[in-house]
Amino acid sequence: MKLKKAVMYLFLLLAINAKSQNNSNYKVSNSDLILSSFEKDSLANALVLYEYGKSHIEDREFDLVFEFRQKLKILSREGFDNANVTVYLYNDGNRKETIDDIIGTTHNLESGKTTNTKLERSQVFEEKYNDNYTLVKFSMPNVKVGSVITYSYKIESPFIYKYKPWRFQSDLPKLYSEYQTSIPANYEYSIKLVGELKLDKNEQKIKKQCVSGGNGTSADCTETTYVMKNIPAFVDERFMTTRDNYLSRIEYELKVVKGFDGTTNNITKTWGTVDKELKFDPSIGRQMKKKGVVKGLLSNDIILENNELIKSKSIFEFVQENYIWNERYSIFKDVSIKDLIETKSGNVSEINLLLYNLLSEQGVNVSPVLLSTRNNGLPTKIYPVISDFNYIIIQATINGKKYFLDATNKYLDFGQVPFNCLNQYGRLLDFKKGSEWVSVQAQKTSVKRYNVDLDITEGLEVSGKVKYKTTGYHALPIKNSYYSSPEAHLKSYQNRYSEMELFNYRVDSKQENDFVFEEYFDIKLEVEEVGQNLYLNPFLFSFFETNPFKLQQRTFPVDFGYKDVYLYSSKINVSERFEIIDMPKDVLYNLPNNKGTVVLKYQESNNVIRVYFKFDFKKAIYDSSYYAYLKEYMDNVMNIQKNTLIVLRKKEV
Repeated sequence: MKLKKAVMYLFLLLAINAKSQNNSNYKVSNSDLILSSFEKDSLANALVLYEYGKSHIEDREFDLVFEFRQKLKILSREGFDNANVTVYLYNDGNRKETIDDIIGTTHNLESGKTTNTKLERSQVFEEKYNDNYTLVKFSMPNVKVGSVITYSYKIESPFIYKYKPWRFQSDLPKLYSEYQTSIPANYEYSIKLVGELKLDKNEQKIKKQCVSGGNGTSADCTETTYVMKNIPAFVDERFMTTRDNYLSRIEYELKVVKGFDGTTNNITKTWGTVDKELKFDPSIGRQMKKKGVVKGLLSNDIILENNELIKSKSIFEFVQENYIWNERYSIFKDVSIKDLIETKSGNVSEINLLLYNLLSEQGVNVSPVLLSTRNNGLPTKIYPVISDFNYIIIQATINGKKYFLDATNKYLDFGQVPFNCLNQYGRLLDFKKGSEWVSVQAQKTSVKRYNVDLDITEGLEVSGKVKYKTTGYHALPIKNSYYSSPEAHLKSYQNRYSEMELFNYRVDSKQENDFVFEEYFDIKLEVEEVGQNLYLNPFLFSFFETNPFKLQQRTFPVDFGYKDVYLYSSKINVSERFEIIDMPKDVLYNLPNNKGTVVLKYQESNNVIRVYFKFDFKKAIYDSSYYAYLKEYMDNVMNIQKNTLIVLRKKEV
C-alpha cells in the first residue's frame, strides 16, 4: 500500500513538473522583451518563441478538446499583422465547435519597466464565414515593435473524426513547438507526418483507463508528445507545388471506432468500395456510358480512318476545336455530357468524359484518371479521400503505348496534359479490374533554343537573324500569347528588347496544338566603342533574368514539373577591319549524379566566332538536398548570360 501511494505521488509530481515547465516556457522573460532581431533569419518580422497545443477526448460526452497557447515576438512594423488572430470553428448545422477561455496579453518594455495590456472580451468578435465555418477574431492591444504577445484558448468539438491537426511550420520562424495528444484505444486514426523537417521529440506512453464507457467498461489512452525546435519559416519560391504539400505538420484521419459494446465501425473506405460508388455516380460512372449521346458527332473521314493513332488524334482535335472549357473543374457535381453537346461549353469532366466516350465508341482502350492539381496538393495514398481530387483526364492505350489526354486547352499536344496536372500521380479508374495509382509525368523533354546569326560591320552595327524554337511546356504560354493576339505578342517582344530593332517577324507553325513552335525575326543594334575596344555580349536573349533560387535554405523539393533543356547557339561574323582581342573561357559544370550540366564553348576561325551554350535539368523534381547545388548551378548560368564579353578592336589602317 505504501509503495502504491509512493508511485501515485511520483506520477503527481511528474505531472505537476511537466505543467510547470510548460507554464515556464509560456511566461515572458526579460530576455524575450529585449530581443530585437533573430540571427538565423534576419528577414523575419516576427518570431514564435513558444507554441503549445494539447488535444484529448473528454470522458463525458466524448467531445474533442483542444487547448492552444502561443508566445510571439514582434520584430518590426511589418510583423503587426501577426497580432491579429483568427480561429475557425466548424459546424454541420446541428452541431458546432465552441471556443472558450480566450486569454491574451501584450507585454512591452517601457522606460525599463514591463507593462502588460490585457485583451478585453469586447475585443473578441465573431462572424459567419460560410455555411460550415464561423470565425472568431481578436487583435492584441497596444502592439509595438518589440512587443511580446501571449494568448491562449480552448475549443470543444463534437467532431472526433476531425482530430485537430498541428502545424509545426508556418510563415514565421519558431523556436519551439509542442503538441500533446491523448487518443483512446477505441478510436483508431491514420496519423501522417508531412514535410521534410524532423521531430526533436516523439514519445508515447499508455494511460490506463483514461475514458469510461459506463457499466464498468473503460479504455486506455495513447498519450503522445511531439516537439520540433528551431523551425525555419516557410517561404514560397519558384518551382514548387502548393505549400500544403511541404509544410511540416501532423494530420489525422479517423479509420475505426470500436464501441464499448464490442461493435466496430470502419470509417475509412477501401478503394474497392469507392470504385463501386463511382461506377454508379451520376457525374462519373454514368457519364462514361453515353455512347448513344455521342453518336453522329464525328465525320465519316474520322470514323473510316483505319490507323488507330491517327483516328484518336483526329477525335482529340475535334473535341479541342468544338468545345470550350468554362474554367470550372466540378468533377463530382453537375456533370452532363448532353448539356456540353448542346451548349458547346462545359467543365473539365464534361469535356474529357466526352472525349472518353468518343474514343471508346471507336474501339480505343480508354480509362479516366482522377488527379489533384499542383495547387490543390498531393492526394493521400494511405486511404481513399475522394475530396483530394479535383481534376480528371483520360488515359488512352494505342498500339501498346499509353497517352494522357486533356482536351480543355486547344494548345495542348496529343499526349500532353496541362502543367497544373503534373503532380506526380493519379488514380486510374477501371470498374472491372479495380482502380490503381498511375504515374503522371511529362512524356517529352521541353526545349528552349535560340539560333542567332550575327554580322558586325565597320559602322559598329550588329545585324542578324534569329530563330527561336520552343517545345512542349515552354511553347504553351508563347502559343497562347501569339494566337490570342499576334500584334500584342510582337509588341511584347519589342518592349522587352527595346535596345534593338526587331523586324520581319514570322511564325512557322502548322496548327495551334503543335508540340513545336518556331519564331523567326531579324534584328539590328549598335555596339558602343569604349576607347579603342568594342565589347559584345553574345547573349542578346536571356533565359532567366535572375537566379530563381534565393533562399538560404529550402526544406521542400524543387519541382519543375518536367525535364527541360536550354540551348543558345550563335555564329558571329566579324568584319576583317576588326581583330579579336579576348574571348571568354569555356565552362563545364555538373550537378551531382549528372542530373544537370552547364556547357559553354567558344570557337574562332577566320574572324568567325561560334558560341555554344547549353544547360539542362534531367529531373522534373529535385529533393531539397540538391538546393545548394541548384543555386550554384544557376549562378553559373546567370554569370554566363550577364557577364560574358567578347572584346574586339579596330585594326589600324
